[in-house]
Amino acid sequence: MTRCALISDRGMAARLSCIEAEDSSAAIGTPQSADRLVYERKDQPDWAFSADTTDDGRYLLVSVWRSTEPKNLLLYRDLRRKNAPMVELIGEWKASYSVLGHQGGTLY
Repeated sequence: MTRCALISDRGMAARLSCIEAEDSSAAIGTPQSADRLVYERKDQPDWAFSADTTDDGRYLLVSVWRSTEPKNLLLYRDLRRKNAPMVELIGEWKASYSVLGHQGGTLY
């Protein structure tokens, strides 16, 4: 299981930090500063993030939005792979996207 904290301050870049349950240093009551940063965009201070995982907990899914425009970007990370990179799934502001699930490593 992954717990994510969305950090955003006016005038500062949005950040997404997460603690994974298997991380023995992650414990209830630990300060947010102890969370491991998994994604940040210092060059995009107006972006905001929401995070979720697939039902089986394999993938961390990150939706990126800006303003109230009904369009988003999608990123994912394979949580079964230690230090796996964040991968851009949808990289253009064309529509509103979400992941329905996955099968055999393919996201739908």
